Amino acid sequence: MVLRPRGRPGGIRWAGARRRPADRRATEPEAPSDVAPVLAAVRAAAADSAGDSEAVLVVARSTATQEPRWVVYCFGGASRSMPTELLDTRFGVVTALNRHSVGDGVGPWREVPVGVRRRRVVGDPTARVRRVSGEVRDVFRHRMDARADSASPLQGLRFDKVSDLLRSLSVRTNDELMRDVDGGRGVRFTTYVDSLDDFVVLAEYLVDLRQRTDYKADWGWIDQIVPVATRAEADGVLREIVRRIGTPDEPAVDLVLPDWAAQNEHASKRLLIALPGQRGVPHGVLTSWQHLRGWIIKHPPEDDDGKPVLRSRIRACLEGLTSDVESVAISDLIVAELKIGDRVYVVSDGEVYLVEEGFLKRLDDELERIPWSTFPFPDYRGGNEPDYLDAVKRSKNPRLAVIDRLNVKLPGETAFEACDLLTDEGTLTFAKMKGRSSTFSHLCTQAVVSAEMLVREPQVRVELLTRAIDANARQPILDAIEDRLGRLEAREQGCLKICLLLLGTWRGDQPSVRSLPLVSRLLLQKTWQRISEHGFELELASPAARVHAGSELSGRNTRRPGADVHDVR
Repeated sequence: MVLRPRGRPGGIRWAGARRRPADRRATEPEAPSDVAPVLAAVRAAAADSAGDSEAVLVVARSTATQEPRWVVYCFGGASRSMPTELLDTRFGVVTALNRHSVGDGVGPWREVPVGVRRRRVVGDPTARVRRVSGEVRDVFRHRMDARADSASPLQGLRFDKVSDLLRSLSVRTNDELMRDVDGGRGVRFTTYVDSLDDFVVLAEYLVDLRQRTDYKADWGWIDQIVPVATRAEADGVLREIVRRIGTPDEPAVDLVLPDWAAQNEHASKRLLIALPGQRGVPHGVLTSWQHLRGWIIKHPPEDDDGKPVLRSRIRACLEGLTSDVESVAISDLIVAELKIGDRVYVVSDGEVYLVEEGFLKRLDDELERIPWSTFPFPDYRGGNEPDYLDAVKRSKNPRLAVIDRLNVKLPGETAFEACDLLTDEGTLTFAKMKGRSSTFSHLCTQAVVSAEMLVREPQVRVELLTRAIDANARQPILDAIEDRLGRLEAREQGCLKICLLLLGTWRGDQPSVRSLPLVSRLLLQKTWQRISEHGFELELASPAARVHAGSELSGRNTRRPGADVHDVR
C-alpha cells in the first residue's frame, strides 16, 4: 500500500529502469491484532507530512516471525510523525548491528541489478562505527553525537558503553546492497528497488535481521540497561510499585534528593516541601521513603487526571528562598527495583529501565566488595553538606580536620579540592548528600581528580599538607598524612585511602550500594577502577542519621491526619 499525502504533487521516483539507489528509512510497528491501527497511524503520519515536497509511506506485511509484523517505509519527513507507542523502538539499532555483525553469514536481500556500476569498497568493511548518538547519564544528562571520518572504536568517539545510553549509530557492512547503515528508532540505508513487490521481500529480510542475536557477541551490553519503550509501560511499573505497598512483595524503595537541592552549597538552607494538593508556602522536610510511603497509602493510586500517584508533583524550595519554588515528580525522588513476571525493572533518576537480571546482580555483587568505613564520623543531624562540615568544624573533633574550600591551585591548572575532611588515619574524605546520579558524579569526579593530581604532581602533596596545617589539624592527623604521602612518593600500592561520605537517610537505616541510583552504581564501579589504578584504596561511609520529627504534611483526599513527614531541626 502506498499513501501519498495531499498537497504538493510529485513524490519519490523508484529506482528500477534507471537503476538508481533509493534512500529509505524503515520503521517497524509492534505486531497489532489487525492492520487498522497501523493504517490509522500511517494516514496520520502522511497528513502530518503534507508540507514535505516528497513524503511517501509504504506499508509491507512480514511473516518472518510467528506473529506478523508491519514494516513502514518512510520517505521524506514522514518518519518523524510515526507514533512511538506503535513502534519497536530498538528495531533500527538491533537490525543495523546484526547486519554489521553477521558478516558473510547472511547474504544480501537481492541480487545487484544487471548493468549497475559496482562501487569500490574503501576502508575496512568490518568497521566499528562511523557515527554514534547517545545519552550521557553519569553527569548532568545530555545528548551526545560524535562522527568520525573513518571507522573508529566506541571509546575513540568518547562513548562510555558502561554508563552512556546508545540511541543510534552508523556502521559499515560488507553487504554491497546495505553498505552504510544508520540504525536508531528506524533503519536507513541505500539500496536498489525495482518494484513495490521488492518492499515485501525487503520487509521479510529486515524483520529476520531484527530477530537475530549475532550482535550480542560484541554489542550485548546494549541489552543490559534499556529504557522502557513507552510511557504506558513506565506508568504500569509505577502503578505496580504502589499496588505492592503493604504486601509481601513490596519492592525496596529509597529516597534521593533532586539535583538542585543535593548540590545546595548554602549552609542552613534546608529543603522545604509541600505534598500534592497542599497549598501555601512549602514548610515541611521529607527525610525518608517511609514518610512518603505513609502519604501514598492514604491517597488514591491515581491522581485526578488518571496518572499514577508517583507522577504527582511535589513543590519544594530552599528555606529562606520561598519565592523560588520548584516542582518535582515523586518518581524523580525514588530509587526502586522490582520484578514483574520475568522482567526486572529499575526506577532511577526519574526514568524506568528494563535491566538484564544477571547484569544487575553481577554489578551489585561487585560493588558489595567495596568496604564501608568503620571510622566514627559525627552523626548527620539534617541539613546539607555545608551544614555537616560546619558542624564538624565547630565540634573541634580531634580526629578530623575540615579542609573544604581550601582549594589547591597550581600554575596553569584549574583549582580543585584535595578533599573535604582529613582523618587521623590519613584518609581523604569527600562528602556529598545522597542524591541523584548527577550529584554522585560530582563526588566521584572530585575523588578521581584528587587521586590523579596527588600521583602526578609532587607539589600537590606539599599543598595538601599545607592545607591541613591551615585548617589547624591536630598533630596525629598531620603525622598520618605525612606518613601516607611519603609512602605515596615511594609508589607504595594502597598507601592512601579515599572515602566517599554519603549524607542522608537510608532505607531501614542500613547503608547499601543497592540503594543508590542505577547510574550512580555504574559510576561507582568505574570510579573504583580508576582510583585503584592510581594505587589508592576506596571505601564508603555514611554517618548515623539523627533526624528529629517536625511538622506534619497532608494533602487532598486525606482519609486520616497527615502522613508523618519529619522536619529537620
